[in-house]
Amino acid sequence: MHAQKGATAASAAPTRTPAVRAARIAGLALVDPLYRRVKRSRAAALLDAPLLRRLRYRVVPGMGPREVLDVIEILERGGAPAWLVGGWGVDALVGRQTRKHPDVDVAVERRDLDQALESLEAAGFAVVQREILPNWMPTMIVLRDAKRRWIELMVVDVPGPPPEDDGRPEGMRFRYTDASFTTGSLNGRRVRCLAAGTQLLFHTGYPPRDSDRHDVSLLTRTFALPTPDAYA
Repeated sequence: MHAQKGATAASAAPTRTPAVRAARIAGLALVDPLYRRVKRSRAAALLDAPLLRRLRYRVVPGMGPREVLDVIEILERGGAPAWLVGGWGVDALVGRQTRKHPDVDVAVERRDLDQALESLEAAGFAVVQREILPNWMPTMIVLRDAKRRWIELMVVDVPGPPPEDDGRPEGMRFRYTDASFTTGSLNGRRVRCLAAGTQLLFHTGYPPRDSDRHDVSLLTRTFALPTPDAYA
């Protein structure tokens, strides 16, 4: 009886030949970096097309609260405390997950960057991309692990570089204060994140996607903040 059950379970399990596995790996190697590049370009709105959105969630399965907390714990244990930014930062502010997230954006101080990378690499993540962006936080390092969990690691200078050393566009130069940071919660655990006003500011300066519109709407409604012109 037990042998018959085992045979039934085995026959029901999907079989993947070496060729199928190789094709899947090759597809991920091509699509994952392409997704990252499009996400940061003026063509980012294309990712909101229904067909591409379904494909994106098949290729980039996303990260839930538990995976996000794992990343936070890895960084804290390594001596590199981080702040949640982006979509997960907004969800932390309201205390619940409000949409799917293909990755997690975290910010660390520049002085903690080496410890952060060492801790993440020891936990199985590998650096796959380094970018300098015309952004509020221009230094970004992308990491992923064998489970296809993605981290976008941002570097912040607190309070900020002097104007003569600030490589960001003049309209995106920003100096942090105590009011720029706060705490939120995920799965009942307190986490560090950017404050609502800072999050709202950092959602400007680029063409918004559906996910950005969702985040901005959540911020303005929850915290009674003015809607940026690009989202009006």
